[in-house]
Amino acid sequence: MTNSFKILSQNKIFYEYFLSNKILEVKEELSAEELLARIIFLVKFSCRNHAGYYSDGRLENILVDYGEKLNQYVDDKKVARYIENLSIDNNSDTILHVATKLYEAGGHTRIIYQFLKRCTSRKQILILTDQSINEVPQWFAVNNRDIPIITINKFTSMFERAYLLRYISNLSKTVILHHHPYDAVPVIAFSHGKCPPVLLENHAHSWFWLGPSIADIVLTLSNFHKDFTYKTRPVNNVHCFPFTQIDDLDACFNQQDKLDAKARLKLNPRAICIISIGTAGKFIPNAQYNFYNTAKKIVSRFENAELFVIGIEDSTLIRSKYNLYSNRIHFVGTVSDPVDYYKAADICLDSLPQPSLGGTVYSTLIGMACPVFKYGAVNMFYGLNLIDAKLYEQYIGNMKNEIEYLDKLEFLINNPEIRLSIAKEIREDYVRLYSKRILEDNINEMLALANNKKHIFRKIPVGKFYCDADSAEIAETSLFQDLPQVYAEFRSYLSFRDKIMILIRLFSARVHCLDVLMLAKKHMENNLKKVYFVIIKNMQS
Repeated sequence: MTNSFKILSQNKIFYEYFLSNKILEVKEELSAEELLARIIFLVKFSCRNHAGYYSDGRLENILVDYGEKLNQYVDDKKVARYIENLSIDNNSDTILHVATKLYEAGGHTRIIYQFLKRCTSRKQILILTDQSINEVPQWFAVNNRDIPIITINKFTSMFERAYLLRYISNLSKTVILHHHPYDAVPVIAFSHGKCPPVLLENHAHSWFWLGPSIADIVLTLSNFHKDFTYKTRPVNNVHCFPFTQIDDLDACFNQQDKLDAKARLKLNPRAICIISIGTAGKFIPNAQYNFYNTAKKIVSRFENAELFVIGIEDSTLIRSKYNLYSNRIHFVGTVSDPVDYYKAADICLDSLPQPSLGGTVYSTLIGMACPVFKYGAVNMFYGLNLIDAKLYEQYIGNMKNEIEYLDKLEFLINNPEIRLSIAKEIREDYVRLYSKRILEDNINEMLALANNKKHIFRKIPVGKFYCDADSAEIAETSLFQDLPQVYAEFRSYLSFRDKIMILIRLFSARVHCLDVLMLAKKHMENNLKKVYFVIIKNMQS
């Protein structure tokens, strides 16, 4: 069994045990809030540590039940006072956008921003389920000053948030969900027949998410994810909704822009600027990929290369842990507007092991950087599933391992005309598919689909477990890569008996035997140390 399948198996064992023993068997004994907290905890785990499920009625249907009886869990007077202070018109043509929270950087927030900006034919409102107004990124608030932003996180109760969301939605014509995959509020809110049609934008792509029970239409940003969503989730209406995070694709790229951007970054104009962009979690090393070690090899092999890693804060801890002492490796942290890095870049590398599906391509669109996609046995996180790039396939293709990856990188560094032609082909095709007119047409078509829908919520089937190559590839990028990390994540919920039962299940799977023995050994050593210190303390007293 490869390491990726081993991680998948490990995640599934914890998922199933917690679901059975800490949710389903005890749900009658727990308060509604405590049960809801446990469901959210497990979904948060699953949407970042793939357990082989993409949705699961055993969890989501509990939320549907809550939604059908929502009034039982709400303080009417408390909510009524808040509603009285809301200044929202009952506009039958309003689009209500629902998000969990917004971020300073990243594709999720910029997709919402572009939607608000480009949908000019209808009034729009944005409601945030878990963020206060003063936490909204300033650039977002300034650029959307004419659009009401409502926050409901002042209510600690998820049920009260759901009640408010349901109330506000009934003043609108269409709801579009951009929620985080673990956000239970929309599922509870829209498990009700008297709601406008609900469109769910699948920004979580291939990770577990809540929402199939209440989505009348699922929107995906690519045909690849449309097909995958149909395959893995109990949904009937999935539509590819091509969209972009970029303001002005029609503007022509100027080579002088690249030189100017390099100057602003204090780079030699002849230096090869290589960037990689993604949240820090996308760079967590696993058994096959260690971006930090690869970074060392890049700057060692290519003396004129400057590598910028956007999304990871510079620290002595990271540099000492991976021996990254070269001054040509730059960790620049979170950058809300990375345009200068995109423009300066000659080459953009996928973050590894989990690529930022938008970041790499946008470096090509904005700065004509040549992309270099993830190497190895890759499907779910392969950039060519999202774009058409014949020249890339011709010159680079799917690289089998790190050695081939570095060789292809050398080829691109030594052949600037080829890397530019690859970038040019990708950009021209993208501009053709995502022109301002086409994006507006896509929005209008999507809203027309919604106009013909009546909201229907439903209970969904028990989740299907997928133990295939795609699931293993997703599991390989899990936040927690080993047994002690997963064990620590669940520990606060587990009794001594629970811990023993989970370890028995892991041990029975054989592939985890050594990990279980190592974990047991570590605990015994820690307990012996505690006993030793107690004895010494008693002897001294």
